[in-house]
Amino acid sequence: QKLLACGNGGSAADASHLSAVSGQGSALPPDWATVGRGAEPASAPQPGTAPASGQDGLRAIVWAACLPATHDLVTRWWRTLAPTARVGPLTRSLGSAPVSEGASPVSIVAALRSTTALYGGLDILINTAAIFPTSPTGTIGDAAWSSTLDLNVTANYILADEAARIFAAQDLDGSIVLTSSANAVVPKRGSEAYDVSKAALSHLVRELAVSLAPKVRVNGISPATVVRGSTMFPRDRVIASLTKYNLAFDAAASDDDLRNQLAAFYAQRTLTHQPIDPADCAQAILFLAGPHPRSTTGHLIPVDAGLPEAFLR
Repeated sequence: QKLLACGNGGSAADASHLSAVSGQGSALPPDWATVGRGAEPASAPQPGTAPASGQDGLRAIVWAACLPATHDLVTRWWRTLAPTARVGPLTRSLGSAPVSEGASPVSIVAALRSTTALYGGLDILINTAAIFPTSPTGTIGDAAWSSTLDLNVTANYILADEAARIFAAQDLDGSIVLTSSANAVVPKRGSEAYDVSKAALSHLVRELAVSLAPKVRVNGISPATVVRGSTMFPRDRVIASLTKYNLAFDAAASDDDLRNQLAAFYAQRTLTHQPIDPADCAQAILFLAGPHPRSTTGHLIPVDAGLPEAFLR
């Protein structure tokens, strides 16, 4: 087996939801700034051309980028199954120098094909990349609306569609896990673009499950807001949220203290009174990506500490 986990993150990442795996939405690294399939490489490598890295059969776990805590968790978990599995970045220049800050947008096709060339194939695809648009006025323009839908929905479709070609060529079972959000079913003022994009992504999971059956399972997770460890919550946004909810705070407090205060407030609104951590999302994604839920496809696991307003209807 060969694993490809395409995560969120980079210089402006929020592993939101998986924060690999987790939180809600996040900014993407510069490489993913524009959605598009790009031109195929002059010589497109075929799946299965690279030697396996170990006798256990697992070639690699490859992240586009993710929070260190999530990356470490997923790496440790998979290595209990495959001690020699390789871990590396998914970038346009996979196998050589990493894509630098300000580089031209990565080609999804080139990234997937270079990955399969390096590791010999693809068995599992995980994507947590997303953006949550913000503005000082609380209102975003048409361009921000479009880019949110492009990155949160269209990019996932293109990635899955291109991965499906690899899965089909391999004629092996596969698994895809995408990251939605509790916002997909809980409307809120001021987050319309993000909420709509996640609602669309949730249905994309179901559509892909139908179109890629029976060989490929497609599932997702729906986390509530992940504040801790999330770059989607810089200091100014945390302060804006505390102000929005009329929560008194110390303006001289550290970024972490302010984030913890906001996370504690969100936790009190849930049934379990637990804040959502990146590890919570990572565990759910690992379960869906792994071999145990072999009869589950087209579904989303809530990771929200218990939000009655997000219960299935």
